[in-house]
Amino acid sequence: MNFPDRTFDLIFARGVLNHLNLQEAVPKLSRVLSNYGKVVFAEPICGNPLITIFRYLTPHLRTPDEKPLNKNDIKYVMSFIKNANIKYYGCLTILSAILFKNKYPLFEKIDDMLLNKFKLGPYLAWACIIFTGQDIKT
Repeated sequence: MNFPDRTFDLIFARGVLNHLNLQEAVPKLSRVLSNYGKVVFAEPICGNPLITIFRYLTPHLRTPDEKPLNKNDIKYVMSFIKNANIKYYGCLTILSAILFKNKYPLFEKIDDMLLNKFKLGPYLAWACIIFTGQDIKT
């Protein structure tokens, strides 16, 4: 990455980090983030066993280099981002979208409670958002 240090005030990536070598990419991203810069990374994770089975049965839906982030990957990314937060999403909301073809606010609230307040996100969520700044709406 040929940008000078501390160039960017915002770095946003959705479904990008899970295609990269984190040990190479994250230090570079951290280097080009300004001192007061913000990040938003929305990435799939690999904690939910049912989602892992779904991914195994549907390899054609992903590229060969995709690797959902695990707990150590998330810790690594967050270690480079000052004041990083994480929010997990996509458990019951995924089921409601499949079963009812809609995402209901009640399921979103239950997801937030289970995944973030009860800290079950690493084990049940489909994805996470790593961010700096104020809370992010999923």
